[in-house]
This record gives sequence, C-alpha cells and structure tokens, in this order.
Amino acid sequence: MSNSIMHESRREVNSNPRLQAALWWASRGAPVLPLCWPTSDGRCACGGGHQDHAVGKAPLARFVPRGLHDATTNPDVIQLWWKACPQANVGVRLDTMLVVDLDSEGALEEATRLGLPHGTPIIKTARGYHLYFNRPPHVSGGWHIKIASFVAEVKAGAGHYIIVHPSRHRSGALYSVHKVGRFPLPDPPAWVFQRQEAERTTTAPQLDGPITEGVRNITLTSIAGSLRRHGADEATIRAALMAVNRERCSPPLPDAEVARIAASVARYPVAPRPAARARDGEEVLEIQAARESQAHALLRLASKAELFRDNERVAWAAVSSSDGKEVYRVRSREFRAWLAQQFYQVFGRPPGETAVRDALETIEAQALFSGREEKVYVRVAQCNGKIYIDLCDSSHAAVEIDEAGWRIVHNPPVMFYRPPGTRSLPIPQPGGDLRELRRFVNLPDDETFVLVVSWLVGALRPRGPHPILIVEGPAGSGKSTLCRVLRALVDPNAAPLRQPPRDVRDMFVAAVNTWVVAWDNVSSIPNWLSDAMCSIATEGGYVTRKLYTDSEETLLTAQRPFIVNGIDELATRGDLRDRSLRVVLHRLEETETRDEESLWAEFEEARPRLLGALLTAVSEALRAWPTTHLAQSPRMADFARWVTAAEGALPWENGVFLRTYQGLRAAVAAEALEDPLPQALLALVDGNGAFSGTAKDLLAELAAYVDEATTRSAAWPKSPRALSGRLRRLASDLRAAGIIVAFGTEGRGRAKRRVVRLFKVDEESDEPEENTPLQLSLAEELSSSSLEPPTETLENSPEPPDGGAPDEGGSAEPFSEACQTDALLTDEEPVGLHLKQELDAARLDYDRHVASCQECSLYKRCEVGAALRDRYYEALDAYHSWRRGDAQNQDSWSTNLQPGQEPE
Repeated sequence: MSNSIMHESRREVNSNPRLQAALWWASRGAPVLPLCWPTSDGRCACGGGHQDHAVGKAPLARFVPRGLHDATTNPDVIQLWWKACPQANVGVRLDTMLVVDLDSEGALEEATRLGLPHGTPIIKTARGYHLYFNRPPHVSGGWHIKIASFVAEVKAGAGHYIIVHPSRHRSGALYSVHKVGRFPLPDPPAWVFQRQEAERTTTAPQLDGPITEGVRNITLTSIAGSLRRHGADEATIRAALMAVNRERCSPPLPDAEVARIAASVARYPVAPRPAARARDGEEVLEIQAARESQAHALLRLASKAELFRDNERVAWAAVSSSDGKEVYRVRSREFRAWLAQQFYQVFGRPPGETAVRDALETIEAQALFSGREEKVYVRVAQCNGKIYIDLCDSSHAAVEIDEAGWRIVHNPPVMFYRPPGTRSLPIPQPGGDLRELRRFVNLPDDETFVLVVSWLVGALRPRGPHPILIVEGPAGSGKSTLCRVLRALVDPNAAPLRQPPRDVRDMFVAAVNTWVVAWDNVSSIPNWLSDAMCSIATEGGYVTRKLYTDSEETLLTAQRPFIVNGIDELATRGDLRDRSLRVVLHRLEETETRDEESLWAEFEEARPRLLGALLTAVSEALRAWPTTHLAQSPRMADFARWVTAAEGALPWENGVFLRTYQGLRAAVAAEALEDPLPQALLALVDGNGAFSGTAKDLLAELAAYVDEATTRSAAWPKSPRALSGRLRRLASDLRAAGIIVAFGTEGRGRAKRRVVRLFKVDEESDEPEENTPLQLSLAEELSSSSLEPPTETLENSPEPPDGGAPDEGGSAEPFSEACQTDALLTDEEPVGLHLKQELDAARLDYDRHVASCQECSLYKRCEVGAALRDRYYEALDAYHSWRRGDAQNQDSWSTNLQPGQEPE
C-alpha cells in the first residue's frame, strides 16, 4: 500500500466518529454491522420503509443482507461499509456482552442503589441508559426485569445487538458516553439474574392471539420462516403475512415493512431442518442461526479437526473420519470446502464469504500459536527408525518398513498430505522378483537394469540425496513408457509425466506437491534449470516475498527423486552429471513393440509383486545400513551406500551396483572430455607437460590447438573469467583423465596475481604435489569451489617491477614452486642457488610443522605456523625478485659478497 493511500485511509477514519467507534469495537473482538440512520424529519434514510422504533436501528440490507450473520470484525470490510455510508449508525453484536437497557433517569438511580461494579460503562441514549457487562458463559437471550417501579430490558448473546455511540436516534439525539468504564467489561451484578425467572417476560413470537407492539416483527418473521421451510415462495409468504398483520397485529405494521420481511425470508434456500443430534452419537448441536454468528458456528465445527503447524510455520488441519485421517493446509481450497460442507450439513445452507474468511483467520492463528509442531510428509516418511509409504487409498493405509520386514498399517504415526492428482499404490504382495520388470520396459543390458532398479530403491528412501534418472534414446525406444512404469511403482499420479516449469518458483511448487518429479520429452536443460534440479535432488530451498506483503517471505523446501527423458544429451554440466544416473535405450524393433492396453493390463497384475520386492529391498537396506561401508565413496555417497546395503535382496551379486555405478561415472567423465575445450587442454598438457600462468595466458595458448571456427562458436569461452568457470566444472573430469587443475596466487602486494596450473598426476605418488599443506594455505582464498575472481584481476595483473614479461614463454610462476630450474642455476650464480636452498628449507619446515600441529588447519595457523609461513613468504619474495632480474637487488647482493663467500 502506498503512502498516499495509507494517509487517505487514516484521514477517513479520523474524520468519521462512527467509523472510529466501529473499528474500536471490532478491535476488541465484537462483531460490527452498519444500521440505517434517521433523516432530519425522523424517517428512515436507507429506503427500506422502516417505521417507528425500527428507524435508525435496522441493519442495512445492501451490506448485511442476512443481518446479524454478516456482522464482522474485519477492519477492511468495516471501512468499506462506512466509506459508502458515512452516516450509518453502528450496531455491535453481543457475542461476549450483556447489556441492561434502562428507560429513565430514575431507573439508573435505582440500579446504582442496588449496586454497579466498578468500571461499568454507561451510555446515554435518547430516553435512558445502557449498562455494559461481560456475558457469563451459557447466558444468552433477552428478558425484562423490574427494578423497583421501573422496567429494564436485558440482552445477551449472539442473537442480539446494541446500538452504540455516536449513533443517532430517530428523535435526533446522539448516543453519548455518560460514564467511562473499563475494558474488559466487569461481570454483571447479581440483581440482573435474581429477578430473571420470577418476573421474566418473553420476547418470543406470539403465535396465538393478538400480536402486541414489541413482538410484531419477530412474530411475522417466525411465521415467514415456517412457511419458507415448507416450500412457500415470496408471494405466498407476503400474502399470508399481510393477512396476519391486518387481523392480529395491534397496531398493524406498514405494508412496506411486511413486504420487506417476506422478501428477506424468501432469500433463504428451502432445506429440511437438520437433525438435532449427529449420526455418530456426538453431543447435541445447539447452534442456532439466530443465536450464534456463522463465524462462531464455523469455529465450533472446525474443533473436530486437529490443528498443528509444520517447521516452516504453515498451518495444517488433520480431519479424522472412520476410515483414517486427511491432512489439509488451513489456507487450502480443500479445507475451505470441508468447512463449508460441515456447515451445510448442520444448517442446510452455505456459509457467507465473510464468515468463512473470519473463521479461517482464527483457525490459522490457533494452529500457529496453540498447535504443536509436526512435520508433514508426501508419500514417503520416516519415524523412529521406520519408513512409512502412504498407499493413498480410501482406507488411509500405509506400509510400515523396518529391519524385520514390511507390513500394512492403518493410522501411521506421521502426517501424510495427499496433494491433488495423487493416485493410490496397490496393496503389495510378498515373494515378487524385480527381474519381472524387464517384461514391461526396454532395458537393453544388465547395466541399465541395475541402474534403473537402484534408482527405484533410492526413491523409496525418505532422505536424500536422490539421484536424477536421465533416460535418453531415439524416438520409439520406450523412454516415456519406462518413466511411467517407474513412477507407477513409487508415486503414481494423475499426470505421471509433465513438461519442465518455466521458472524456479514453479519448479519448487511442483516438487512440494509431489514425491517424484517426472518430465517427458525434454529437448535441453538450461543452466538455471540444471542448478535447480541439483538443488532439489540434494534438498534445496526457494524463498520469495509473500504476496500482498512488504517484508514477509514464503519458503519452499524440497528433496525429491527425478526422472527426465529426452532424445538429445541432457546432462551437459558437470554438477548435473555427477548427480545423474544416465541410461541410453535403443530403438525398439517392430517385433519388440506391444500395444499399450495389454502391456498396462499385465503390468497392473504384476505391480503388487514388484512393489513387494522393492519394499523387501528397502527393509534389507535398513537392516544392513549400519554395517555397510564403502572403501571409496563416490559422488552421491549416501545413495551408493543405501543401494549397496540393499543388495542382499536385489537380483544381483554384492558389489555389482558399485562397479556399474563407477563404470557409468567413468564413461560420463570421458564423454565430457570430448568437447573442444577439454580436448585442447589435454593436447596442451600432453605437448608441454604442464602449464602455469594466468587464465588470460591459458586462453591465448589454447587457441593454437583449435581452429578459428571453434573459437568463434558458443561452446568456446570468450573471456578469462569464463575459462576459469569452465575449468572449475571440468576439474573432476580432467582429474579422472590424469590432469590436475589448480588455482592459486603468486607474488606479494601489487605484484600479486592469480594463476592457473595444469599438470599430470604423479603416477608414483597417491596425491599430487599441490595437495601439500603449503599449497592449500596459499590457495585458501581461491579453492576449487569458491567464486570466480573478478575478471580485471585476471586480465590486468601488474607487470614485474622492471617492466619485463614473465620468462619461459610468458608463463607465470606457480604458487611456491620456485620454478624447477635447478639445471639453469650454475656455480656462477651463488645468489640464486642460495635463495633456492633457503626457499626449499623454509617450505620443508613449514610443511612438517603443519602436518604435525594439532592447532593448524586450512584456515587457521598457530603462532609457530604463522611465523614459518612468513619466513616462507619472505624467501619466496627474495627468490622471485632474483628470478625477475631486479638489477637493484642483484647489485646490492653482489656488493655485499666477497669472492667465494656465501650470502647471509
């Protein structure tokens, strides 16, 4: 809301005392409704034809067509009412109040003598006074009491309302504050109830005999309601009321008032009166339309639901039935429909929009601030070391899986939410064999079968990371059928295969409302979609501003298994390849194809057995998980360990999955190196043995290994920054090919620059030289997972002090490598030999200390380690200065040396 709109709204409130009063009562929980107002000549200004005492007191039908039922505490609605009718009187429904109406000054004096609690508010009316009290529980209705020689009227409960100040009486007098009271209101004095039974006079409809003044409207309304319940239309009701009015009312009401009553009652739908007692033997429902607001009735009906919140502070409601428990978001369309249906069953008519909105706001508040915190699951859950699979059938059954096996249970100890489109799983059967799956899908070899079954086992694990199954193959290879079958075994849905979303938000919304995310016929995966898939596979979150708010956020988190199929190669980025199980299908021959009707009929018959075999594998994984350990943990190590633990119940020997998985990763890594950039990198290292220099230098050298058309293509990096990013993504694939990519810095101060080094893995050692503590300490600002440095740092590195270029082909000195140039240093260069020895000694001392010190880590050094590191940096600076040919330094060293003397 803009500032101008806010100021305008405040101006309207401040300029209208009636609106101020209405908002004041609403802020204290009292429902408010607009009433008609009198004109200067004492007539009704609303055009409703009200006469006598109804002038200035009747509800405005165009705003509250159902009278008291449409009263609200919503400030937005209240402001709209009084903006449209600023002169409207203010009525307050007595949900929580009891009001004594005194008709004279003497009645107030007598009531004061009998005793009024301290802080009782007293409002001056046109003829008397209103005394306001708190309504005791179970007290409602209207009655008359006698105070000495005076008669007072008492009103309490949701079936009554009172006119509050500063409303205007038909006489022209304004309601005003006679005595300021306190809020919360005091309890009523005893004398209000002592005379209730003995001297009570009814305001109930007079169904027999003459109808006296004071009960004419309520009696005619009751007669009209009875006729309407028996199916009478408006014309019939009006004719009957006109006859009763002429013959029995004393004095008769105006014809316009009688016609208004008939038209008001005729708006209600014809429905049978509800039974007083619920079918299941619950307590008698005493909700009366004239005694309780719709919002309060909805709140009472909602008490059947169990309210709670999740860890993201979303309000939920669990509705129990004879079959089980349904879980809804409080703000969802499903819970709103359930609430309306409960109301209709009791009252035979739908609730009002305002009442539903007010009730939902209160229900949400109860769930958030009074309900317990509970996690909500979709399809797969884990609790107390057991896994639960929601079958999503009408009996609300679930499968409970533990180390001993699996079984069908009802009312599991977790909250399962069933999003729209969810379909049921069959009742599983024991004794199945997963090899039967090959009857229904195109799995060309055993390796593909192992990977597909492994994905199924991983998809039934509640916690990730979950692999992304990528199915590739030409048209007619059965890609979509394979994906449909796999989803039908884990998470059947009305729309089993969908198209990828258009943005990250839609992707997270879809993931939150399903267990398996399945996409069909994907042509390519853009970078943003690839990143989002990796995030969801390993549990990611999406945060955005909540609609219609300024600073509130909406959080969506999900961790889901994926199935994606397409003709082209889809996983082009390294992080997506590392998280994927890629299978390639061949085109089916005509003799291998089957009609879908018979295929799905046979699959539905086998599905319970296949599901049972999957559940047995999950149970085996739970049993063997604590004792299963991998000698070498690949990427997605938890998934690999989970499937390895389940191999005792899978149709292959132990260790087959890990060998297949490692073979797949090796093949994918080899394919990643077939692009022009990695091929050029391999050629560069094979030809030169190594490279060390800036990314700008590397980009220039790589251009010599490709043609001009390649350098102009979109696949070739156009800047040093882009090259650095590509190198980081290719680092794992290049390492598998025996090439190490290392990032670091050289030099100090303004001469410091970032460098890249490529070299072959030392086959005689398990770890490359760059993994020593010294290199890690020097490269800690640019680890392989860090952000790319600014381009200007790479491209505009300062030149050496003498303005010369880096030696040896323009490549820069890498890290602390002191440039392996022992062969270049001769006996005629004692300064260089000595500096090289000092540098090697400093490096050795530093590495030894870091390797043995308990206090030193990658990002922290102890006092001794820091001193050794500084010593190394000083030696490195001295050596690099000599190597760059700093004439001034060389002259100073030479001047201080005598013939045959070693430098100090």
